[in-house]
Order: sequence, then structure tokens, then C-alpha cells
Amino acid sequence: MSPIACHHPATLPILGSITFALAVTFGPSASALIEILQPLPDELPRIADSTRRPRLRLAEAWSPPVPSFWTSDDGSIRGDALPSLGDVVDRFLTSGSLDIPDGSAVGVASEKTVTGLSGVITRVDVEIHLAPRGDQPLFNGDLFVTLSHDSGYAVLLNRTGRRDGFSAGYGDSGFNITLSDLASADVHNYRVQATGSHTTPLSLTEDPAALTGTWQPDGRSTDPSLVLATSPRDALLSQFVGMNPNGVWTLFVADLNPNGLGQLVQWSLVLTTVPEPSETLAVMALGLGLFAFARRQRTR
Repeated sequence: MSPIACHHPATLPILGSITFALAVTFGPSASALIEILQPLPDELPRIADSTRRPRLRLAEAWSPPVPSFWTSDDGSIRGDALPSLGDVVDRFLTSGSLDIPDGSAVGVASEKTVTGLSGVITRVDVEIHLAPRGDQPLFNGDLFVTLSHDSGYAVLLNRTGRRDGFSAGYGDSGFNITLSDLASADVHNYRVQATGSHTTPLSLTEDPAALTGTWQPDGRSTDPSLVLATSPRDALLSQFVGMNPNGVWTLFVADLNPNGLGQLVQWSLVLTTVPEPSETLAVMALGLGLFAFARRQRTR
């Protein structure tokens, strides 16, 4: 049985801190307890830079309008894994599809309220599923997707495939992907990684295919009518590092050209948090005190 299943996610930072304190203080004598509380393998490494970054917005010449429709869903919390000692990963899922207005910058927004987490954000990943609706395929190069929370703002997709000399972007149909700053390739140029060429589609049949896998977010806050592969990537998911995870998170999706019909099928937030230094020190002090008391009792 996995040791994580024995503890509520909210207790994991506390247990991790106590374990660390015991290991430092008592060495091998604490090995039994450390084995019980040992985290899972480091499947989701932490982002090293925890500096809070300023909010970024699109150029003054263009900004997303108010969405035509909102949905709200408070996702349930579950602990997925421990990337490193003291960190907790929580996943918040929103299901229920939303139709995306075709050829409109108004778009749709899905709003998720996160509560009950402690500490600060060290990493944000996003799982997103965008699919065609009706008989026509979706046109990926039309899509503009952002995530906002508090003063943070990240651009997840910005007209993928749009580049100098080719303004339409990629003509593949849909996304069922995970976006992570720690992925190996930029989603804006995904065809180069997936097929070896900007001009080779994901499917060579008459039915366009959806993109899958794990990719870096687009990160380009440039006006979608001007964005290119060479545009600066100044709005990655690291914008949220150091922030309070609790509050409203908003995913915005727009289909900017009248090519195909799309829907937001579902999306998920995967938030990695770690206690603030003051919390960690207090828990370590408590753990040291309890173990010192227990050792004195045993030596009497």
C-alpha cells in the first residue's frame, strides 16, 4: 500500500518537515519513521525559481474581451504525488464541455475556485482537452488560450504554428495535452517535434488529428494577430510561482478565425505547493521537541 494513501494531503507538508528534522537530528535512529513517510519517486520535479513575477498582459493594442459565457466548478482535492520532501501536489478537475464561439475574440471562460491549500506555489501544470464539435474539424492555428489567477497570467496557446511567412498556423484538429514549463518542446512549434516539419500534419489521412503528450506552454503574450514563432515567451506558467494557490483560476479560450467548430471538453490544474519557511521551521521545532521528549522518557 502506498504510504501517501494513509495521510490527508493537508498533513503531508507537516509530516515531511518532521521527517526531515528527525533525519538531520537523529540519523539512523529515525530510519524506521523515515521509511514509513518516504515520498514517492520524483515524477514532477520542482521549479527552482520561486521569485514572484509581475503580471503580464497583452500589448495595449489588443486585450481579450469579456467572455460570452462562464462556468464555475469547485474541483475536489486529492493528493497525487510527492515530488520532493515537504511538497504536495493537488489536482483540480473541471468536466462538462463548453462550446467555443467560432471566429470570435469573445471566447469562453471556465472558472475554478481552489480552497484549503497551505503554503505557496512552486509549480503549475495544466491538462487541457479541446476537441471539434459537429462535422467540421477544429483548426488549431485559430486558438488562443490563457490562464489567470491573482496577479499571474500565462498564455497556454497562441495561434500554434503561426510564423513568419505563414499566418494561418497549424491545421490539425484539437488538443489533449499537458502543459508544463519543464517539458522538452514548445507547443507553438509542435509539428517540428512531432513530424519533423512545420508543413507535415499530425495525420496524413483526410481526417486531421489532435495533438497529445506533454509540452511547454506557448508563453507568447503578443497580440494573436501578430504573434510569430520568434515572439518573446514572457508569459509561461512560472508566472504563478510564489503565489497563494487559493482563489479563482480562470481558463480563457477563443477561436479567432471561422475555420471549424470547437469545444472545451475539460481541463485540470495540477498545483505543487510547499509550506512557507516560517511554517516549516515551526513544524521542525515541534518535531524536534517531541522526539527529544520521547528519548528522555526512554532513558529513564
